[in-house]
Amino acid sequence: MLLICFGQLLLAQESPLCFQKQSDSIRINLEKHVQYLSSHKLLGRSSLTGHDIKASNYIDSIFQSFDLNPYLAIPERTFFQPFAILSTIPQRRTMNFMGSTYDYGNDFICLGTDPKISKKFEIVFGGFGEVDEIDSPDLNGKALLIFANNLRIAGMRVSEYAMEKGCSLIIVANPNYPKQFESISQHLQEQHNSRRFSIIQSKPSSPSRFFSKLNNPIPQVLISDRLAARMLGENPMKLAKSLEKGKPLKSIPSELKVCFNLSYNVDTIFTRNVISYIPSSIGSQESILVCAHIDHLAPEGRNWFPGADDNASGISIIIELARLFTNDMKNGYLPHRNIVFAAFTAEEIGLFGSEFYSLNPLFNIDSITAVLNFDMIGKMGKQLKHGNNLFVSGKNRLDGFVKIINAFNSDSTMTVDTKDLEKITLFTLSDHYHFMEKGIPSFLLTTGLHDDYHKPTDTSEKLSYDKMVKIIQLAYDAIKHFADKPSPWE
Repeated sequence: MLLICFGQLLLAQESPLCFQKQSDSIRINLEKHVQYLSSHKLLGRSSLTGHDIKASNYIDSIFQSFDLNPYLAIPERTFFQPFAILSTIPQRRTMNFMGSTYDYGNDFICLGTDPKISKKFEIVFGGFGEVDEIDSPDLNGKALLIFANNLRIAGMRVSEYAMEKGCSLIIVANPNYPKQFESISQHLQEQHNSRRFSIIQSKPSSPSRFFSKLNNPIPQVLISDRLAARMLGENPMKLAKSLEKGKPLKSIPSELKVCFNLSYNVDTIFTRNVISYIPSSIGSQESILVCAHIDHLAPEGRNWFPGADDNASGISIIIELARLFTNDMKNGYLPHRNIVFAAFTAEEIGLFGSEFYSLNPLFNIDSITAVLNFDMIGKMGKQLKHGNNLFVSGKNRLDGFVKIINAFNSDSTMTVDTKDLEKITLFTLSDHYHFMEKGIPSFLLTTGLHDDYHKPTDTSEKLSYDKMVKIIQLAYDAIKHFADKPSPWE
């Protein structure tokens, strides 16, 4: 016990003795950054309106003044990491079978990626999708039609085996509960008609929690009982009962093919992250990623959303952390591992800035020691029923991370909390997600939800700047620990 306490004392002493003297200037800087980023000049910093570009210019100018290393030095020195987001708005979407046209939402819906629109699919009936039912038929390039008692998971259950057999499309009907299709279609109605986003260079994936997590999933189409009867030429429920009695699978004539007319209005949004770093003293490829998201919400009519806490607060904190480490660097300090400071954009519409960086990192993605993501970090003490809590969420060494954080948390007025976050937030999805999913120790640091969340009232004067200074000191010590210790997780 003495050894543990002494070790914690040594950790606590790593923070610069002059930190308290800097508190006033840090607080002033934080308030200045938040006031500008949440001002009417930036009108919410949305990546959909281009105001995130103005915010990125502000961050770039500060990183330039700190003399940090840029994202690229050749052919020109720049802190910008540009990328493009594809925006697609669904137009008319129909399915054609035997000369009849069926509408999206009424007779079919797609889960995950859409089927190819230029292809006519021959349909193979696979009963209930059991391996012995779909093992013999030739599925290469064809559509597999199966029955299921649960439309949400049936396609996922057979997709891996169907993929091995070269299947191009999975069609699912529920003969025993025909109303399930209608229920799911109504549940996903808003998603049917909403704008979709994706980034160039991202792997095919599905936004639906009902869909397979395979890297290159087979498109899945759920169909109504009416359409299933048309495809099979008889009542689906009667056919299902006959299959349960051991009767052979029904064969669908090969000339009866299905094809899709799925049209979208496609646009391209050009935006950029802002990336800088302090280099390793030994040329290591290992890195610490310190990040926050730039963007917030687009205006709605006369209302605009300042986003002071979400997430001008997080950006302001990483700016001040970068300044502190830059000052250390001027005094001769160089870390054992690279310290990367990343301001990601397009978080609000789908975590796209962080996704792009995870696919195009400065240093090998597998060599990231830890990710510290600051999102809504400015309202400690103003939370809903949770006092002075700093919430930490994440996977992969969460307990170890909290122990390290608490070793530096000498201020008893702040509680590091990993248990209550799920109770007070709708979700904890933020820019650490893409790294967390790759098995990298990745953590969200936040002070949680409040009454001003995603409202025009999320303004700069409501933040707790003195407590943000305390969070900065805690984060500074933790980053230095991860950057300098030979075995930081031990």
